[in-house]
Amino acid sequence: MSNKRLRIFLVFSAIALSSIIVMQGYWLHNAWRMYDSDFQRRVSASLRVVNTRINDFYKLNNNSANPVRRVANNYYVVDMPASVDAVILEEYLKREFKRNDINADFEYGIYDCAVNHIRYGGYVCGNNKCSDAQTVQYKFPGINENSYYFGVYFPSIAVAGGAMGTWIWSSAGILLLILIFCFAVFIVLKQKRLSEIQKDFVNNITHEFKTPVSTIGLSAEALMSPAIQNSPGRINQYASIIKQESDRLRQHSERILQAGLLSEHDKLEVKPLNVNNTIRTLVQNILPLLGQKGAVVNLTLCSTEPVIMTDEFHFTNIIYNLVDNALKYSNSQPVIDITTVAGKHSVTVSVRDNGPGIKKEEHKNIFKRFYRIPTGNIHNVRGFGLGLYYVSTILKRLKGEIKVLSQPGAGSEFTIIFNT
Repeated sequence: MSNKRLRIFLVFSAIALSSIIVMQGYWLHNAWRMYDSDFQRRVSASLRVVNTRINDFYKLNNNSANPVRRVANNYYVVDMPASVDAVILEEYLKREFKRNDINADFEYGIYDCAVNHIRYGGYVCGNNKCSDAQTVQYKFPGINENSYYFGVYFPSIAVAGGAMGTWIWSSAGILLLILIFCFAVFIVLKQKRLSEIQKDFVNNITHEFKTPVSTIGLSAEALMSPAIQNSPGRINQYASIIKQESDRLRQHSERILQAGLLSEHDKLEVKPLNVNNTIRTLVQNILPLLGQKGAVVNLTLCSTEPVIMTDEFHFTNIIYNLVDNALKYSNSQPVIDITTVAGKHSVTVSVRDNGPGIKKEEHKNIFKRFYRIPTGNIHNVRGFGLGLYYVSTILKRLKGEIKVLSQPGAGSEFTIIFNT
């Protein structure tokens, strides 16, 4: 699937999913309102009948036109002309709630204005399956009344169940399907990115190996020519070309093996290492490479000659990879500054270049395997995207860390930190 089609698919998928979520939320909200309205109607009707039954039983006159009030979503108050017995009230409540198909658990209390106190009545199970944890006494709030009343409280869990259960479970199922779809899209995008990275890697490695192999083949054919065999000077020329290109192939192979075969089980030869001396030796060994590029290397090494516990081979490769990147990505004459600083509990090594710099959003990606900063159709710098991955991976094993400071047009500075 092309990138354009994939973007169109993702846009329409996002619109469809958003519509489903909005519509499901709208339906769930409306269903809740309908259920709540129906629940309130049935409870109010039941409590009015209970009020009438109590008045008839005690032969009381209640002059209130609307004795039932809904104080909260699940708390109702019924005005009474006098105090009533809890046993009789509970019996009437259970009878009327059952008749109106109200199967929710409830608690009730009776307010006595003579003592300004609500007497707790009890907890009634709507389905006769209550546990001790559910029968917790509700603290009925006072409503500052100077008359008698009784209050009925419905626990929120019971009210939210029943008829709403189907809607809740269907909504949960739809959300689960949406999450599964989003996860599948994430996997597809990840696989697509890995496929593109693999394709770029194969293209890069093909180009990197094609040129030296072709050059070696042509030089070998030239050496087999009788005219060349009688010319020692030309033999040395072609032999030098073969040697140079074979060294180039060896460097590419070693770089791939560094990242491809790097394993947690590889044994590191950790021993005391003089950081300054190692850097001086490395720079001395790569002078021919620096000369080819016309590069200038400035060493600013601390005078204390810091020593760290590390693997000399991998430490040297780390510095070389950073210097090599600085050489490859410099547009003009490369200027590389290598600085060492010995702190109280750490040693830092910084490699700074005058290259094009790196955008901030790319900083987190440059240490990933095979990753190379996109450059559009410009491919003037070849590579496998393994150098910084190797640096980051081996530093984790050596208990070190690396930081990058860079912005477009201002070069890049990589700082390695080792705790001592």
